Amino acid sequence: MGMGHSFGANIIVNLALLHPRLLQHLVLMDPVLSRFVVPGPAYGFSPMKNSTYRRDLWASREEAEASFRRNKFYQTWDPRVLDAWIKYGIRDTPTKLYPEPGKATLTTTKHMEVFTYYRPTAQGYDENGKRFIDPKKLPDIGDSIEKHPHFPFYRPEGPSTAEKLPNLRPSVLWIYGGKSDVSLHDSRQEKRDLTGVGIGGSGGVKAGRVKDVVIEEFGHLVPMEATTRCAEYAAASIVPELERWRQEEAEYQRWAKKPDVEKQVLDDDFRRWVGPLKPKEKL
Repeated sequence: MGMGHSFGANIIVNLALLHPRLLQHLVLMDPVLSRFVVPGPAYGFSPMKNSTYRRDLWASREEAEASFRRNKFYQTWDPRVLDAWIKYGIRDTPTKLYPEPGKATLTTTKHMEVFTYYRPTAQGYDENGKRFIDPKKLPDIGDSIEKHPHFPFYRPEGPSTAEKLPNLRPSVLWIYGGKSDVSLHDSRQEKRDLTGVGIGGSGGVKAGRVKDVVIEEFGHLVPMEATTRCAEYAAASIVPELERWRQEEAEYQRWAKKPDVEKQVLDDDFRRWVGPLKPKEKL
């Protein structure tokens, strides 16, 4: 099973598209994944801006922990999630950014965090080292520049991954926050209609392989704030997929017990489907 939140859900979908048999079931929580995503300052820019200037160095782990626990942003989280964040989200120095030992910083640098929100459009350099927009370096930018000529960033994975949802083979449970500005109603309906309905896909809603649930009173951080409810929905969705997997595995094991030669040659059924050679067809 694969599970992901926000852009992590997008990543899990792409993993399943690359390796269709690797994962049997996906639980995707308020994903950044839609053809309806409008690029520009309204989508993800505010958290990116805040992260650009966030504090990322403390005198000690204790000081860092106290700072996070005081922050109102984190006080809405399930305490277990915040404890895990503090345990794994903070590390001791030295690091390449902060070579002085004995202090504390973020495990994932704020710079790497910011890069997950947007990419700059000016990725080319002229002979003077000045950055400019080089279309050859932006094969995935689409019409972002035309639609938002004064916005210096773009991010292609949302609409790009949404286009591939029909080919998604694992079953999917989508979990949304009802107050999320990332997963609005049209975006949720889009994913419900698209997922698994194409070549190689699971069969989608019609086959009972795609479901969604909206936890109305929460926003984009629904797994951090409604942690138990998300876990309950996820656990319930796994049960039928485990049974499906057991049946498929038993079928495979029956086939695997056949002699190697029998598994490698045409059987009688195949020859019957092909049909006998007619005299004029003989080589």
